[in-house]
Amino acid sequence: MRLSKLTALLFLFALFSQVKVIHASSVIVPGITKSNTAPVDNLKYFKASEFVKLSTKEFTKLTGKRLNVFQRISFQIAKAKMKHDLKKNPNLLVTDYAKTFSKSDSRFSFLWFILGIAGVILGMMMPLLPLFFVFAFAPIGIAYATKQDKGSIKSVWIGFGIGLVLLLLLVAIIIASIGYK
Repeated sequence: MRLSKLTALLFLFALFSQVKVIHASSVIVPGITKSNTAPVDNLKYFKASEFVKLSTKEFTKLTGKRLNVFQRISFQIAKAKMKHDLKKNPNLLVTDYAKTFSKSDSRFSFLWFILGIAGVILGMMMPLLPLFFVFAFAPIGIAYATKQDKGSIKSVWIGFGIGLVLLLLLVAIIIASIGYK
């Protein structure tokens, strides 16, 4: 009896000896903030009509970052789109253009495309036809359930369609290799 009480006492001592209370404090010194404030001369570049006149070197000077090849190509394409939009709206600002450009959710999502194809492939490995439909449509259901953007949902549907086409091609190849007598 005495040994069990001693064991329980040692157990409680070991349990409570692990509890450590730490009180900490620190001094927070605000550092120098690096703000990216543009000089007043650069405010004219908020107008799209002035922005399209910028060269790549001038844009590099304004932003302070050197553009790589793909960014330079993208910059030229954006300027061409702005020139086209300036014909419709001569008072267009770069900020307005950026807002309308960022709202387009029609970007293709490679990940959701692969998931759409993978759903059909995994469904094909299932022994029962209902399980095929569960696995084939699972990526589409997940895309809608997680409220993905329109581009991702469109990508998963395209992947699903291509997966079905590949499945039908496989079935046609199998049937052709077996042949009809």
